[in-house]
Formats: sequence, C-alpha cells, structure tokens
Amino acid sequence: MKTEGIKRVFHAWNLIFQEHVEQLTALDSAGGDGDLGVVMRDGFRIADEFVTDSDEHDIGKMIYMAGKKFNSIASSSMGTLISSGFMKIGKQLKGKEELKDAELAVLFQAMIEGVMTLGGAKEGEKTFLDALCPAQRAYAEHVDEGKARALQCAVTAAREGVEKAKMMQARHGRLAFRQENSIGMVDPGSVVAALYVEGNNRGSVMKNKKLLFVKLTGLTLAIYWFISKGGTQSVDTSFGLQEKREAFDMFDVASSWMIWLVIAYLVFVALRNLYSKNVRKPKSNMQKKYAKLRR
Repeated sequence: MKTEGIKRVFHAWNLIFQEHVEQLTALDSAGGDGDLGVVMRDGFRIADEFVTDSDEHDIGKMIYMAGKKFNSIASSSMGTLISSGFMKIGKQLKGKEELKDAELAVLFQAMIEGVMTLGGAKEGEKTFLDALCPAQRAYAEHVDEGKARALQCAVTAAREGVEKAKMMQARHGRLAFRQENSIGMVDPGSVVAALYVEGNNRGSVMKNKKLLFVKLTGLTLAIYWFISKGGTQSVDTSFGLQEKREAFDMFDVASSWMIWLVIAYLVFVALRNLYSKNVRKPKSNMQKKYAKLRR
C-alpha cells in the first residue's frame, strides 16, 4: 500500500465517524460529557483533509502530521490519545513509501502503544484497548492469508472486544466512578476502536471496488474494439455475408449496452458521493445496535 492507499483509509475513517457521531455522543453522554462523537468526527475530518491535500510520499511523515492536525481540533482526552497513536505510527513508518501487508499491522500496534503510553491503561480495563488489541492479534494471525481476510478477522475481533468490554468494570475515565455499576455498560472508547478497525477495512474495500471498475471498463472497451475492428473479419470468414452482418449487429448492440451501463454506473457513483457529503446517511447495523443501548 502506497500513500494513495493510506489516503483512502483516512477517508474511510472520516466517513465512518461521520456516520456514527450521534451514537458515540449518546454513549458518551451516559458517563461523560457527551462530546466524543463530535470530537471524533472533527478530528478524522481534518486529518482526512490534510492527507488528501498532502504531496508527501513518506507515509510516516504524512501520518505523523495528520496526528498533529487531529490534535489541533480534537483536544479532548480521547482525541489526544488518538493523535498520540497517529504520531507513534508516523515515527515507526518514517521513510516508508510503500507498506507490505504485514507492515499494515503498525496501524494497530503503534496505535496501541501510543494510547497505552499516554493513557496508562492496559487491556482488560474497559477501554479503547479492549477492542483494538484483539483486532491487532487477529490481523497478525491471519495476514498470511491475505490483507482482505486479515482485516475482516480484525473487524470481527474488534466487535467481539466491544461486547467483552461491556461486562468489565471500568478502571479509567468517568465510568470508573461508577465502580461495579459500570459493568454491563458499553464503553464508548471501545466502540471508537472498533470503528477505527472497520475504517481500515473499508479503505481497503474502496480500492478493490475501484480496481473492479477499471477491469470492467477495460473489458468493455476491449470487446467493443474487437467487434468494431477485428471482429468483422473473423466472423466474415466463418459465416456468410448476411450471417456475418447479423452476428456483428448482435454483438454491437450488446457492447453499446455495456458502455451505457458503465456510464450509468459513473453517474450513480458521482451522485452517491455528492449525497454522502450533504445528506446524513441512514443508520448502519452498528448504529442501530448501539443506538438502543442505555447505561
């Protein structure tokens, strides 16, 4: 993955935290000051804007600076932890212009290290780490099976971590004041971690969809060229003149429909992107799930 791939991941984070701002706010309001949703939305938005406009080819430097931008606008406790994690990632990836699949684990491991160093928490204390640590282990365990498979496993592990953290007693933050009463309550930080992992996966899917579209477009153009240039002679030698003309017409109509379908898809993607920027998206499965939870 090169810098363009990292930029897609930041954009996926931006989108996913926009989608879940209300759910994070609701969860945080039960035990905190209710600003978590806005802080995460604003932080990932400015980080996405920064990397999008950046001409930096050094992945480490770009992520490090994105962390500083994140902290400039998301200065709450969780925002400071996330920005610390990004800067830790940046330091470990300094000088890298392309990452192998195994090196993507740094997006998990260094984030964990940054949060642990600054926050003083550890896994098992009902925090961000209780979703991110299992995700990191799942990715490392399955990376030999391919990045896509490893990321899916990481997402599953993170979601399971949120559920396990729910049954823990809080040791940090305002939830800790509730002591035993914090058991059974969803930790907002663990949900943030799960969304962070899901954003990693979604950013990778964005690339796969683009590659699929490019392949389909290339195939369509190849078929059209074959029919209009090379197809006539091959069909003419196999059939009579009238049969050749009918065969050509059949394929010509089919290729025209394929081209129109490609154009329609491009229009659909453009309208969908415009809609996502200006209209609130419907609730995802995760949103529906956590919207019902009360502390």
